[in-house]
Amino acid sequence: MEKFTLDEYAQMMRDKKPYLIAIEELVEETKYGEVEMKLQVRSGVVERMDVIKRKTWLKPKEGHNLEGFVVVEKTEVISH
Repeated sequence: MEKFTLDEYAQMMRDKKPYLIAIEELVEETKYGEVEMKLQVRSGVVERMDVIKRKTWLKPKEGHNLEGFVVVEKTEVISH
C-alpha cells in the first residue's frame, strides 16, 4: 500500500473531490443554521452541487431590545 504525506493527501482530495472542500467551507461559514444540498452525480463523480443556506431569526422574547427588529428568512442558492 502506497503511503502519502498529509500535504500529498490533501492535494489529492482538492484535485479529486473538491466538493468535499466546498462542503467543509460551507459548514464553517454557516456556523449555525441549515445547509441543504443536492449533488448531481455522473459515473460516480460529483458534477454539480446546488446549495441552499437558510437562517431564520426569531422574535426576541419580552424584555429584549426590539430596536431594529425584523423577521427575516434568508435563502441563498449557490451552484458549483
